[in-house]
Amino acid sequence: MHSIRTRFTLTVVSVIIITLGIATAIGVISIKKLGSSDADQLIHLTAKTGAMNLEYYFESVEHSVKTVSTLVSDLFEGVPPEDLNSQVERTRRLFGRIAYNTNGVLTYYFRIDPEVSKDVPGFWYVYEEGEGFKEHEVTDISQYDTGDTSELVWFTVPKATGKGVWLPPYYTENLGARVISYNEPVYRDGQFIGVIGIEIDYEMLKKEVENISVYKSGYAFILDENSNVFYHPLQDSSQLNLDTTPMNEPEQFIGSNHIRYTYGGVEKEAVWIPLSNGMRLYVCAPAAEINSGWTGMIWNNIIALLIILAAAIFAVTRYTGRITKPLRDLTEAAKQVDEGNYDFSLEYDEDDEIGILTRTFKQLAANTKVRITEMEELDQQKIRINDLLMDCITILRENENYDIACNKLLDLVAPFYGADRSYIFEFDLGSQRLSNTYEWCAEGIEAEISKLQNLDISIVDRWITQFKAHGEFYINSTDGELDHDSDEYKILAMQDIQSLMAAPLQLGGDIVGFLGVDNPRANTNTLLVLQAVSSFVGNQLGKKREEQQRMMLSALTDDYDVLIRSDIDRDTFAVERTNDSYLDYCPELYSYRSLSAFLDRLSHLNEEEYKSFHDRVNLDSIQKHLSKDNALYHNFQVKDKEGGTTTYQVKIVPVGVWQESHWILLGIHNIEETVRAEENQRRLLREALEKAEYANHAKTAFLSSMSHEIRTPMNAIIGLDNLALHNGTLDEQTRDYLEKIGSSARHLLGLINDILDMSRIESGRIMLRKEEFSFSAMLEQINTMVMSQCSDKGLTYECRVLSRVDDYYIGDDTRQYIRASQQLVGSRIISIYLLLAKTPGT
Repeated sequence: MHSIRTRFTLTVVSVIIITLGIATAIGVISIKKLGSSDADQLIHLTAKTGAMNLEYYFESVEHSVKTVSTLVSDLFEGVPPEDLNSQVERTRRLFGRIAYNTNGVLTYYFRIDPEVSKDVPGFWYVYEEGEGFKEHEVTDISQYDTGDTSELVWFTVPKATGKGVWLPPYYTENLGARVISYNEPVYRDGQFIGVIGIEIDYEMLKKEVENISVYKSGYAFILDENSNVFYHPLQDSSQLNLDTTPMNEPEQFIGSNHIRYTYGGVEKEAVWIPLSNGMRLYVCAPAAEINSGWTGMIWNNIIALLIILAAAIFAVTRYTGRITKPLRDLTEAAKQVDEGNYDFSLEYDEDDEIGILTRTFKQLAANTKVRITEMEELDQQKIRINDLLMDCITILRENENYDIACNKLLDLVAPFYGADRSYIFEFDLGSQRLSNTYEWCAEGIEAEISKLQNLDISIVDRWITQFKAHGEFYINSTDGELDHDSDEYKILAMQDIQSLMAAPLQLGGDIVGFLGVDNPRANTNTLLVLQAVSSFVGNQLGKKREEQQRMMLSALTDDYDVLIRSDIDRDTFAVERTNDSYLDYCPELYSYRSLSAFLDRLSHLNEEEYKSFHDRVNLDSIQKHLSKDNALYHNFQVKDKEGGTTTYQVKIVPVGVWQESHWILLGIHNIEETVRAEENQRRLLREALEKAEYANHAKTAFLSSMSHEIRTPMNAIIGLDNLALHNGTLDEQTRDYLEKIGSSARHLLGLINDILDMSRIESGRIMLRKEEFSFSAMLEQINTMVMSQCSDKGLTYECRVLSRVDDYYIGDDTRQYIRASQQLVGSRIISIYLLLAKTPGT
């Protein structure tokens, strides 16, 4: 018979073990379920993302081939068989331009069916490192049965099916390389003509797949449609044989495209995605790494629970007599926990083992509740993240317009983080400036986009460093983390920003902007959404800039006959765009391999201008000129067979930052009409100037002649007036009249002299005079003439001298003062001030 203490101890220990076991089992099941779900989502998302990138590349190749096929079929419509060779040559130039701009192309070809023409086989171009595409000898198709689809499948299958096909990976003996190809049939008036195709280099596909990774040692590989290995990072690609290297059969199917297998003695899980070209992309990782997260958590919980169990047993053994009631309460509480009710009450709170056990159990229950709540919240957060990312993908799929897509993405990001504002900044790497291009603001938050334009990029140097090192940037507190005297802090404080999160926008390995949120209050423990959306925005920005570049090149082509891109450090030569007229003039345009050779050809178009062209437009002069100016212009003339000349202009501008690279665009433009229009305008201006000068000379001669003719009778009037004033029998009134007549006559004579002076000015013979004149006499003369005019106009005239003046002054003729006074009275000016200033020697 065991004692009550023993039985109580055994009972309490059993209850504790059972309770903790149940709690542990619930925790283990929950943790395993959540961990497995997270792992599955991660590896599926990685596989889908990698497949999307590969599909985008395959679609670009397929689009290039279909574009050429469509254009060639249109060119061949209605073309007689004897013109087949000329159409093939046009196809050669067209296909060359498109293949040049398609990444990873190893060969491109157009083969004519021998049944259509035995004399025109087509062409085959192979890319050679450092030299571009070179024409290769074509296979003699006439040696094969083109109706047998088991041979020469790149030609016979499109012919038989009548549609474009991706061929399985294969090894081409002619090139010594592994490739995959896409081929399209070409028709003329419904008749099969031949096949157009592109072969993609295995190494290009290999680089794309190498960038896909998951977990610590996870990787991606590709199988063909027969489960043969096309690429595997753990196998030597040069030793793979597509016919003898099959993938091991999976040991277990977890889902329709989710398998478990053993490779190299390591158990692995893989997810596969079918690709449009018949291959499959597999993303795999060791099962141990996939399960390491949740297994570690389970072991930690088990260890913690074992420690707690050991402490409980020790306490119960030592103090069973004192803990009978507390143990009953504890047992009841354990039952509630077992039932999922964590809101219980334990009153025992002594500072002994039972009290410690009670508090420990309460803490364990509370921690378990918090843990389960956190796991539930984390699960909900992952669901929200997945839903948000799917919404983002839907937005990008339904909105090709970059502006609309960006605004909708910002509208999703900000509420997820509970932020005041979400925004996109874009960098201008050429000018080293940045601008806020898109913004979303919560209700009541003021927009800041207009204030954040054309800023110095150095303000976010610290951000860019963090982007490169960690792929993200997070400020928890601007007051606590930033220097208050820095431009960064001032700009953030101006916008009332206390915290922020940002992720970079990347294009081609360069950081070209960032996506950020201000004052986030929710989900701050994860940057996954911000990073994913920034990746989406970066992809859209890349498409937008490609479209802008395409539009720019298209616009430049409208103005220039030919547009050439070159790296003058390496003396490269690439024709971006041209028109048919220039190809007729220079059919060998696409044969040049260096810019210097092309410039040498231009300099010899007119031997008379050879030196000036060669000195102005060569690689050294271009580099020196563009280091100082933004553009280099040079006009030159080209003689035709009849001896006439046509004027062309060469314009060279830098592409990107000149200090970082020496890429240029060179345009050639016919400006003959502009030159003729300018010359005609100059001729019209010369004729107009000659007419104006003639009219001016005639006016001057007339004024000079008339002034002399009028001055003669005026002198007679003044002389007769003086003689009349010497008559002593005149009464005062008559004398006053005569004096006024004489004054007015002399004023009129002054006007006539002014006309004469005008002619002297125009002939360059005017001279300033220094004559002594009486100030009082001048003033009297003004008063005499002005007073009568004021009387006629009903005005009161008053003349006052406000300060002391001298009797005589030295200067030019005073008639200008008199005329000015008369004009002012005619304008009804009330007050007239005459200011006299003394200078040394006057």
